Amino acid sequence: MNKNYILTLTLVLASFLFGNTQILTQDFSGGVASNGWTIDAHAGNWHNGNSDAAGGVAPEARFDWNPQFTGTSRLISPTMDVTASGSRGVMIDFKHLVDHYGPGYNVGVATRSGGGTWNTVWQMAGANVQESRTVLVQNADINTSDFQICFFFTGNSYQINNWHIDDVVVRLVENFDLGINSIDTYKYLSSGNVTIAATLQNRGITPITSFDINYQVDSGSIITESVTGVNIATASKYSYSFTNLWNVIPGNYIVNVSISNINGASDDIAANNQIDKYFYVATQTTTNFPLYEEFTSSTCNPCAGFNTTSMNPFANAHPNDIAVVKYQMNWPAPGDPYYTSEGGVRRSYYMVSVVPSIFIGGDKYATSTPGIEAGLVNENGKDAYFVIDSWFTLDGSNVTVHTSVTPYVTGDFVMHTSVVEKITTQNVVTNGETSFENVMMKMLPNASGTPISAVAETTQSFTLSHDMVSTNVEELNDLAVVVYVQETSGKRIMQSKYVATATPLATDNFVLNAVSVYPNPTKGMLHINTENVLNFNITNVLGKIVVANKTINENTNLDISNLENGIYFVNLTDGSSKVTKKIVLSK
Repeated sequence: MNKNYILTLTLVLASFLFGNTQILTQDFSGGVASNGWTIDAHAGNWHNGNSDAAGGVAPEARFDWNPQFTGTSRLISPTMDVTASGSRGVMIDFKHLVDHYGPGYNVGVATRSGGGTWNTVWQMAGANVQESRTVLVQNADINTSDFQICFFFTGNSYQINNWHIDDVVVRLVENFDLGINSIDTYKYLSSGNVTIAATLQNRGITPITSFDINYQVDSGSIITESVTGVNIATASKYSYSFTNLWNVIPGNYIVNVSISNINGASDDIAANNQIDKYFYVATQTTTNFPLYEEFTSSTCNPCAGFNTTSMNPFANAHPNDIAVVKYQMNWPAPGDPYYTSEGGVRRSYYMVSVVPSIFIGGDKYATSTPGIEAGLVNENGKDAYFVIDSWFTLDGSNVTVHTSVTPYVTGDFVMHTSVVEKITTQNVVTNGETSFENVMMKMLPNASGTPISAVAETTQSFTLSHDMVSTNVEELNDLAVVVYVQETSGKRIMQSKYVATATPLATDNFVLNAVSVYPNPTKGMLHINTENVLNFNITNVLGKIVVANKTINENTNLDISNLENGIYFVNLTDGSSKVTKKIVLSK
């Protein structure tokens, strides 16, 4: 999408969400120090980040730890005339993400007027966080013609990895204004009754005591519920869940949530009184297979305790119930010898600053037996909207992974493929562990994964290969593969697949190689010649199954004349090995 279009759309949406009282917007599309923004010290630590970590649209402002310093650095706005704010105040909205490393710093927002002393209006000590935040300013800097804000870092920069900031909006506080911030219901749904939930915010000085809230699906009936007996103070947020449930069936929908009759009247800003969101209801569901991602190191003493007393026994007790990928990290110094930059990408993605850390289904859990047990219960309680079928071969040191993905929802996702070694022993360092389980050796093709533009019920097939000589693999016959599909606009794991062993190459299996499929080309009748018990299905060139799984134990005649002319693949397996026969249908 064109960035200029995105900027225009962002400004339109900002106006829609925040009303006509905004006096400054900055999405850093022109650079971190653009549109009159400046940096007062340590400018080399501020960058125009080509990322969307804060939750907006790339690019964004990013503060990095390097070059290391101890002190304060500020990203400073141009001056603004806020004399119209009177005594009501100014609100600062922004999105940010702190990628934390260790204690010893603060980040925050400050204001000043007349180029004078900075007055802190919000700050937090170093910690991992990603959020949209509103800061209410009611100090001596309001009601001036030369008002400024800044985002500041203070402390030892070595202790932070980076700080991402985006979508800054400065606006005047209205007298009377209730707005809708978001629709909070998850956008991918199963058929059945669904609760619509939303977050509202008082953007005015007048407390909100009552309102009507409505939702409408596409152009259907408007559902209205009344809220009374509340007291929503200035800048405070209020979460609401409708009691009238939405009964959903498969399909794609737009849901509109709106508010009216606020304190028995109309508020000052109507533009932020409604919001839309797209929803995708699955055509069907399947069983979720939980994915456990652990960040650990052979130089981390707490990692040894967690692995030996909790994680490893748990994984060994559930060999067919979960998939596990462990990323060995490069700290505490000197770090695990099996650390890879791909593991570092996953660390940054999840904002991991402490080892051990465990993520289950994309969510962070406590590194304890109760924590990982709770993760299994929660993941088993979720519907899954993807079916993953995967197998891999090993030809010398070359791993080739074949995967077909069938989605039951439409949307954009990413498929990750991790080659892991079940047991390693040569990365022993200092923490007392003598072996390590499910260590990630390579992500195919890399840590960015493979983008999937999913269309419900449409199967896509992928083949990925890598020569494992370039990795830390100790024993090639000890490899397994974990494939998982993850959201692109979120961290939820949609489905995973664990493949424990390599499929022997076709040349290694006399039974499968001896099977003949003829005539080829065929006019519609197909003969499969075998004397063994086999399973087979037929797929098209896109990997979609066109003849469902069947079991045969003798010669079989199959009529495929109902299919369209083209190339098809007969996929045969004896339960441990697979072979594919290409056929041409020409009626």
